[in-house]
Amino acid sequence: MSYQQNDQSKKQQTRDTIKDSFPVDKFNKYVKDIKSSICKNTPNRIGWDEYFMELAFLVKRRSPDVQTQHGAVIVDSNNRIVSSGYNGFPPGGPDHCIPNLRPQKYDYIIHAEMNAILSARQDLSKCTIYVTGIPCKTCILHILGSGIHNIVCGDIEYQESEKDLITKAYLYSLYDIDLWVYDKDSGKKTKFSYSDGVA
Repeated sequence: MSYQQNDQSKKQQTRDTIKDSFPVDKFNKYVKDIKSSICKNTPNRIGWDEYFMELAFLVKRRSPDVQTQHGAVIVDSNNRIVSSGYNGFPPGGPDHCIPNLRPQKYDYIIHAEMNAILSARQDLSKCTIYVTGIPCKTCILHILGSGIHNIVCGDIEYQESEKDLITKAYLYSLYDIDLWVYDKDSGKKTKFSYSDGVA
């Protein structure tokens, strides 16, 4: 018997052994059982919105602002984190020497949304920004300037002047911005309209 025939014979013998010990119907059942155990939803797994909003709430804890802390997380269309930021002072300086109380802090603090945009190292169009509070008028302008048109915010209780509210409502409608309000209790987001309140 030649080497090649011997090799073929061993291969056939191996196939027969596998076939005898693991018939096709048994194999198919085995595959089905594995699929059913792997391919099912994990009941306590959180959704993307909850995940990113929780990250924004975690990020805000880095803020040196003793009165109001905010965090922001920017994600791309594939649910990959692009950047994060919190409201704070310009980096590299002595935070303890900068006023951190109202109204003096307003001259020195950078908002969470702006810090997240400044920290990003890629094109932000088609991205979503998750913010712990509703963005102010200036932040909306920066968000628009960065190419982001999808905003999810955690808290909409923010005192603004009537002029700023009107400007923001106009910007939202003019630039087709999707503003969502995230409810931490339900883990769901609801579309928000300045003209109607929560839709």
